[in-house]
Amino acid sequence: MVAVHECEKTVTQFEITVEGGKAAVTPTQASANVECSDVTWASVVLGGMSASEAAAHGLLIAAKAGACKTLDIFATGPIPFCQEYF
Repeated sequence: MVAVHECEKTVTQFEITVEGGKAAVTPTQASANVECSDVTWASVVLGGMSASEAAAHGLLIAAKAGACKTLDIFATGPIPFCQEYF
């Protein structure tokens, strides 16, 4: 479960399921395993920084030890091409 603190002062909570090389997201109200700002989440999900690195720098809070390892999948491989700046 992920909780993203949006700049508009709302919190978006969702669960990510990774299966067969694809990720699916569903809304949830369950307790978050990972919490971060929307800016940090953009960097993690686009592969610019692993969740473990974000946690080490205090940019992401992980309630469970394995939560970062699951999200580190997004930082595996080449960084996707994107010209949008966050």
